[in-house]
Amino acid sequence: MTKKSRYLLLLAGFIAFLIAAPLMVLYVQGISVDFTNRSFIQTGILTAKTEPKDAEIYLNGELARKSNGSIRFLMPSEYKVEIKKEGYLTWAKRLKIQSAEVTAANPPFNNIYLFYQDPKVKTIESRVVDFYHGQNALGFLTQNDFVVIPADGDTVRTDNRHVLPKMVNKILAVDADENNFLLGDGVRTMLVFNADSEEFYDISSIVNNEAKMQLASSGKLYAQFKDVLYEINPQSKTIKPILSSVKAFFLLENDLYYIKEDAQSGLTLFVTPSPFSQNQTLINDIPQFSQGQLFVTFEKQIFLLGDGSLYRISMDSKKIQSNVSDFSFDAANSTLAVLSAGEFDYISGMDKNLNVVTRSAETIKNLSISHHAYYGFYLKNGSVTAVELDTRDTQNTYTLYSGQAEKFSVDDEAKNIWVLDGGELKLIAIR
Repeated sequence: MTKKSRYLLLLAGFIAFLIAAPLMVLYVQGISVDFTNRSFIQTGILTAKTEPKDAEIYLNGELARKSNGSIRFLMPSEYKVEIKKEGYLTWAKRLKIQSAEVTAANPPFNNIYLFYQDPKVKTIESRVVDFYHGQNALGFLTQNDFVVIPADGDTVRTDNRHVLPKMVNKILAVDADENNFLLGDGVRTMLVFNADSEEFYDISSIVNNEAKMQLASSGKLYAQFKDVLYEINPQSKTIKPILSSVKAFFLLENDLYYIKEDAQSGLTLFVTPSPFSQNQTLINDIPQFSQGQLFVTFEKQIFLLGDGSLYRISMDSKKIQSNVSDFSFDAANSTLAVLSAGEFDYISGMDKNLNVVTRSAETIKNLSISHHAYYGFYLKNGSVTAVELDTRDTQNTYTLYSGQAEKFSVDDEAKNIWVLDGGELKLIAIR
């Protein structure tokens, strides 16, 4: 190479550097060149927090990252984002990347949780007629026994079995501490089982199956029959009236909330602490109803389900849903889920309005919400379905169990579901 050629080569390299250097600086600052439109564009960032953490992130079908984290310098546009890992169901959503902004694939304060493609199934017990699963306890009825084991248990020992003194087929109520269980047959028989003493108390002769009932952690049972609220002591088999003209009630820890009817003032909401001798008026002018249920969250949000309509009870009470056909109240997580004309909604914490989960033309039931996983769950045609609560695009929906399930329960972290199918109680690890 001649001296002149070397000089020209060096000169070309220097010119290329002068051109590229500013572009490199701009790129590092998140600015890219749109050569088509001859303009500079501020790029955006996509972040994805996943569980498992080593799930791969694809953008428009191309692998963009091999684990959760941030993908930088993305041109503003709409991207098909997919989260994949072998052995897991794929999560997918179309997300718009904005200029100079960070877009999170995961919902606020949550990860994107992937579910197993083939969930692991274990049968806990056969001949089961009903079950309850809560934060601390799993209780279930067989034709002859009542069994209580830890909530995360999957093995039944002989000392977990308690022979039923009478035949019952329903778990009607459980106290907040999951220590007392109300069992019945829907006709005449009513038993209370205390997990500490491991004893059954037959209260069939003192309580009516048509009553609205709630168990207290003290073991006492509160039952509203017609317009009278009774306190029942299962151990002594005593019953006493404590309030009259009661339309609905709810016991939250040691406070009793109730709606009382008065000929002059109409319906009024009261609260009284145990032993229920001092009443405090909370709200007047409660909406009129014939049949209703009261719900109170730990945040002191008060809801009334009256004659199929859901009301938020406050100084300016208002109806928030009509034609409610099914509902579930998760007291531990302060979440009320309702079904109305095929629409699955929920309200929780300090929400002001209902949040729509999904709509279905087919019959769904057994509504459940997991805020930890950010999914709603329901039963349809005997199968357990999960639908994500994130509505930014088409919601990811998965069938986690296919069968003829009659009932299911999901734990708070949505790691496991318990399914009752054909008399078999199954534990299914879903992630």
